[in-house]
Amino acid sequence: MHSLWLGLLLISAQYEPAAPPAAGLGDYQIDKAELQVLSAGATRVSVESQSAAPHAGAFPLCFVIDNSKGPRQRLTLSYKGNARELTSAIVRSVDLEAGERRRVTVPIPALLNSGLVEAQGPGSSGKMSVYFNMLGNTQHSVLALGTTVDFEELVGATTGSSENDNRVPDTRVLVMAPGDAPSEAMSYSGYEMVIITSADALDALSASQRSALESHLLQGGSVVIRGPVRNWSAFPLVGQAEVTSQPYGLGTLTVATSSLAKRALVWATPLVNPRAPRSSDEVEGWQLLPQATPTLIRFLLIIVAFTLVIGPGSFWLARRRGPMILLFSIPFIAVSTCALIIVSSVLNEGFSVHTAVYGYTWLDGPRNRALTFGLGGYYANLANSSMRLSSTSTVLMSQGNNSERYTAGYRWEEGINLNSDFMPSRRYREWGLISLEPTRAHVTVKREGTVLTLQNALGSPISQITVNIDGKEYTARGVADGAAAALQPERSALPTLVVPQAVAPPQATMFKRARYGAPTPTEVERFDQHLRDSFTSRPLQPNEFVAAISGQGFVPTGGVAAELHDGKHIVRGEISE
Repeated sequence: MHSLWLGLLLISAQYEPAAPPAAGLGDYQIDKAELQVLSAGATRVSVESQSAAPHAGAFPLCFVIDNSKGPRQRLTLSYKGNARELTSAIVRSVDLEAGERRRVTVPIPALLNSGLVEAQGPGSSGKMSVYFNMLGNTQHSVLALGTTVDFEELVGATTGSSENDNRVPDTRVLVMAPGDAPSEAMSYSGYEMVIITSADALDALSASQRSALESHLLQGGSVVIRGPVRNWSAFPLVGQAEVTSQPYGLGTLTVATSSLAKRALVWATPLVNPRAPRSSDEVEGWQLLPQATPTLIRFLLIIVAFTLVIGPGSFWLARRRGPMILLFSIPFIAVSTCALIIVSSVLNEGFSVHTAVYGYTWLDGPRNRALTFGLGGYYANLANSSMRLSSTSTVLMSQGNNSERYTAGYRWEEGINLNSDFMPSRRYREWGLISLEPTRAHVTVKREGTVLTLQNALGSPISQITVNIDGKEYTARGVADGAAAALQPERSALPTLVVPQAVAPPQATMFKRARYGAPTPTEVERFDQHLRDSFTSRPLQPNEFVAAISGQGFVPTGGVAAELHDGKHIVRGEISE
């Protein structure tokens, strides 16, 4: 029953970009990454660069380490990208044995297509600038695990650009040996498709690489495997059912037993779309937190009072006490005004971190794990020191072409340790947080005669829950965490998640209207339509539930103590009896 339910649980996100190839990969180009020597000491370190950086998400930055002549050591690898407001580097430390050779990948946000790479250790030291080619607006990015020969046999020969023509290929492909594949899900997030070119390539993946690939697939990725597949252990939701194409979590798994040249393929796109201010943004109130919106009225009142006191007030005081008193009164008024502005800011924002979180969570009960697509708005008067996420998590930033795109530095140590620029001082930030975490959360339904009693063990209060039992729908409302409630037979609309949207101001100036167009009533949805439909539009299967909960939900906190302004979530899963 679990296998049937899991196979039906979530519909696939059938993503298609603005101009996908009619079939197959279209005209493609295989990128040839250039291996550049970073350090030539006792420990030789090289880095691959000049391949294509994807449009969104992240891609793997590959280091090749040869410690055959070096001592046992800890080597620190870092990459400082050229991006606005990025104050720290992306760092990964590697413990090397004497004589060891290793290939290490570090997930790099797609925005950082150029920067400074550095290696520091007892047997190695060096730095250099690297860059990665940018994709055209209509180009696709594909990661192929296997050999170039197997890849070309699977997808067919390209008819695309050569060195002697000016045609732009539809798809850019990075071919990587299976043993070099990333072991973190975030490194796959920028690719619209991952192709495993043979069954041997799949079998050659390590346990950590398979886990990362499955996490990417669950989180909305598109994975193509050249069949027949001998071992399905890497994808437990499939079991032994080898089918052509099927949904897997929020992604799509395709098994190809013949050429892909004439086959329509599924391209993945981001499911969570954090907002960022446009470079020409005249919109106020688009933030999810009221603390991030300047209190203009209070500030204007302080400035007006300052103007009255420093102007007419000083003139009156000089006539009463003489001009010399102004040497003391003007500095005192200025300092008092600054202190009043600071106190006003503290009263409005405080010193705590303010957050608003929203998310969609799928509970995989048989495997005791939760897949969460979260969106968080963050604001703090003082920069937060750090935020820690697991290695199965993916961090997404705003991808709007007209947005002020930002990113953050982090240290990769068995997970993501985000630095303070993730939540800078007095800067509102929105981030997408996709996580796959172990959990014991569940919903229990007990039968006592004709009465069905629901027990809430989700860790958050339920505002509404709809359950399908024996083909009939039952509903309960207002169930506290840990409490029980009687289910009532009621066929009602499934709970939905409403995320506040930004509304353009009616007072836009004529200049801005002429230059940027009239303001629209709402902005782009922060959650993809396919993601929302997967949770709230598809009919419930037997023993399945959909619940609307409040609070932090399953969106990871990263160890940050914060004041929660708003938290709403949709949870879908299977009941336990």
